[in-house]
Amino acid sequence: MRLLPANRPKNAFDHGMASDLLFLPAVQPAPPGGTSLERVQLAFPTGDMVAAFGNFLHFQSLESTFLERHPDLADRVEFNAAGPFFLKVKLSGERSVGLSRVNYKHQVAWTIVDPSLHSDPSVWALDTSVEVLVDALYARAAAHLFGTPVPSPLRWDEGEPSDMTQLADRLDAGGVRVRRVVAGNRWFARGSRSDPELVLVRESAGAYVDAELADAFVRISLKPALGWMVDAYIRDWGTWGRVDLARSLRDQSAAAPGVPHATVSVDEVADVIGKGPAHWGTSFPWEPVRRSAGRGRVPSMRQDSLFTVEEPEPAALALFEDEAAPDPATSVTAAGRGIPRAVVDQLNMLGFDAVSTSDFAAPIHSDGFDIQIRDGGAKDLSLSEVERLNGLAAASGEVLPKRLILVTGAGISRPAAAFADKAKAFVFQIDRSTARLSPLTARTREVMLPETAPRDHDLDPW
Repeated sequence: MRLLPANRPKNAFDHGMASDLLFLPAVQPAPPGGTSLERVQLAFPTGDMVAAFGNFLHFQSLESTFLERHPDLADRVEFNAAGPFFLKVKLSGERSVGLSRVNYKHQVAWTIVDPSLHSDPSVWALDTSVEVLVDALYARAAAHLFGTPVPSPLRWDEGEPSDMTQLADRLDAGGVRVRRVVAGNRWFARGSRSDPELVLVRESAGAYVDAELADAFVRISLKPALGWMVDAYIRDWGTWGRVDLARSLRDQSAAAPGVPHATVSVDEVADVIGKGPAHWGTSFPWEPVRRSAGRGRVPSMRQDSLFTVEEPEPAALALFEDEAAPDPATSVTAAGRGIPRAVVDQLNMLGFDAVSTSDFAAPIHSDGFDIQIRDGGAKDLSLSEVERLNGLAAASGEVLPKRLILVTGAGISRPAAAFADKAKAFVFQIDRSTARLSPLTARTREVMLPETAPRDHDLDPW
């Protein structure tokens, strides 16, 4: 981690000459025998000079805004204009709290660092407002000077209150350790303290709070399309499972993952989390079929060269039967009785509780969804095909239209993915060697469990 260099002529800004750097006239005398008129050329500034001047003005704005909003610490504020630029609030002795633009392995972000050895830096996006930055700097300095806690939402590195900051406040008041809040600010630092990396949380993760209880790590998310969702990392399992939030709240399961935002209050969600795993209806994790090495191969229909499937051990579940390849237009469920079971198990794990296995003619049953498992070949699903399948799904409902869950061995085109999201369908791709499902659309990405285990520390301890 290093401060960005000033990239400007020495002492230029210190002597109030910044504006003079923009246009430096180059005066040339008239040639011998010429007229007495002089020719003037303008030396335009380099990109580095313009950037340095812009940074200088930004820090000047930070300093003046700090003095305006927090005059009680005016005598402690210092802007280092000699470069590299930073704004600091002096504490005692050589200690201070500082704000600067920091380069994290080719990515830049605003960063506030305080003198506490094991504290994590407060990281903010470059487009964060001046007011939020100076308030965050003041809050951390005041915490050291006056012994007052950093107020919410700034204590969670958020610039304004939200459901997530309110949830974090409620959990913290109940004795639950809040590890991270992600809402408006999606940046944080991770890795080595001497050379950290900057992490940007993807939009598909939604806004969320990471919290730690005695026997579980939990992520409470608010997804744009699906509402409230809760995932728990149970240490005894060594992986993530989904909490049935609807059952935990109302003692009744929802057909699809998520609980609508408007139907649940922040206090209700906090109360459920505070009760601990014993009061959660958490689904057990799904594991792919384990296979042996060096055994024979089972034909995998049209994509045998891409999806090689080894013959399982006798105790393992067979994904594909050793039989002739079916008609390409038929579902892959006709090629193996293990696929429907694996698909149902994973859908149940993700929170599709009203999905179950059925007879061979209709291997998967659901009152609210029409589940289609398609081979698809090597060609991506087209818009017309997804529209057709969505129409068939809607028509298959006895009383109300059903929604489509589509599992394919192929990919999906962008227009088809956009239509699927608009139709509130879910589209998964299946790995034919393991039967593991992965998302193909934005809405489907929202239902997936977190991909990695929680870390003990975002930044390694000294």
